[in-house]
Amino acid sequence: MSEGPDHFITFRSNLFSMEQRDHYINPCCFCEDLAEWLGKSLSTALPSMALDVYQEDFGWVVELVPQEATHEITVIAQTFLTYEHETSDEFGAHIWSRTLGLWRRLFSPPPATMVESRHLVVRAIDAALHAETGIRQIEWWSEGFAVGASTPHPIVV
Repeated sequence: MSEGPDHFITFRSNLFSMEQRDHYINPCCFCEDLAEWLGKSLSTALPSMALDVYQEDFGWVVELVPQEATHEITVIAQTFLTYEHETSDEFGAHIWSRTLGLWRRLFSPPPATMVESRHLVVRAIDAALHAETGIRQIEWWSEGFAVGASTPHPIVV
């Protein structure tokens, strides 16, 4: 269950591979190198957060856990391809957070702590995307991918 508003980002780049690799769980699991790049960027920007990059059946995940370890922030790296033989230079990421387990939920930090952690991640991703010259057309969406109006930087309130 997501707690707080999700963030959605779309952008274009030729830096990341669209090649299917043997170790992918499903043919749609592109974005390994994008997830690794995001993980490296976030690890540098947010060294106090534990970080893990792994594959799920729907794609690649960058999971961050702040020091207080009561919640996690999940970033899913994805592409918008629908068929294995397609190619595209359009990528995206979906960011959300949630509390960890019932015990931790009982002792979770005030909502402001969770929101602040998510804002740190969102700002770090925005900075990394805008700093990389090989990434263009960065658009942040608040309601879903390509839903509503986009902005060049996230709206964090």
